Amino acid sequence: MSTLRSKQHVPARMLAVLVTALLATSLAAAQAPTQAPAQVPAQEQEQAAAITLPAAEQLLDAYVEAIGGTDAFAKIESLASTGSMTIEPLGLKGSLSIYQARPDRSSMTFVCPAIGTVRSGAGNGIAWEMTDIMGPRLLKGEEQRFALQTSAIDGLVAWRDQFASVETVGSEEVDGSPCWRLLMTTSSGEEQTWYLDKESHLLRKLELELASALGTIQATLVLDDYRDVGGVLIPHHSTSAAMGQAMVATVDSVEVNTSIDEAFLDLSGTERLHDGSPARTLADLALRIEDRVGITVTAGLSYNKFLAKVASDQNKPIGYASSWRSCRRQLLRKTWRFRD
Repeated sequence: MSTLRSKQHVPARMLAVLVTALLATSLAAAQAPTQAPAQVPAQEQEQAAAITLPAAEQLLDAYVEAIGGTDAFAKIESLASTGSMTIEPLGLKGSLSIYQARPDRSSMTFVCPAIGTVRSGAGNGIAWEMTDIMGPRLLKGEEQRFALQTSAIDGLVAWRDQFASVETVGSEEVDGSPCWRLLMTTSSGEEQTWYLDKESHLLRKLELELASALGTIQATLVLDDYRDVGGVLIPHHSTSAAMGQAMVATVDSVEVNTSIDEAFLDLSGTERLHDGSPARTLADLALRIEDRVGITVTAGLSYNKFLAKVASDQNKPIGYASSWRSCRRQLLRKTWRFRD
């Protein structure tokens, strides 16, 4: 019997991954026409021009401090989030789980009885998605670039690395809260609009264009219910609009610096099937997971689940250990200082 325990070194950031999750769900659930974002009235633009606007750099630095600061983010090695997501017009609801890993690795799973399972992930230069409706797909071009960019560990904190230019272009209320409106432009010319709360400095709203299998899609995300998780503020509720669908995501729990649960495999009698011993099979599997998924794995091999689990704890975050009858006492002494 063997056990695999995956270890993620994850960023304190789920905003952009939630955007990707909401988009993937809307693609699978409906083919509604794209709606263009609301245009700012000319009169409001003229009024904003007459006001002395604060520098965007100053507002963004205040935002970074408001959500905890770079030092607090640097202390977080992993995040595992669970919650739910609802596609309101269709009345569809499912479970949502998100894992994120340093430096730029992430995975998302949305399970809804009506449309099946939606999965997506990114890391090591590879981005992919898989749905029960559309099947598996490797992302290329702009889709790949966006997925990898939004998986960066400190994407929103390191905004200077993400955007070539930033500009304060006006002000607008978001759900009754006065906000500064910022135009954020990447080095390749893509634009995003951020709305930063004038009082709390938190990000309240985000507008951007997303590359998808159906072309470019306009998406809007409204964030609220910020809570302290490991010294940083993370939004636990978001409302999204994409492809004519309104979607609501709620985060129920967030675990910091956690490991993915172990999985037990019975490798008895599989030598011919896998063309090698169970030890070699586990080693190959661990290397393939790290190469394809981007997370490290520790493996423990023994003749029962208990000792396999104990062995898997020996060489974290990546390694292999075995425990058989001839050496079980030595392993238990090493682990818990047992005596004969």
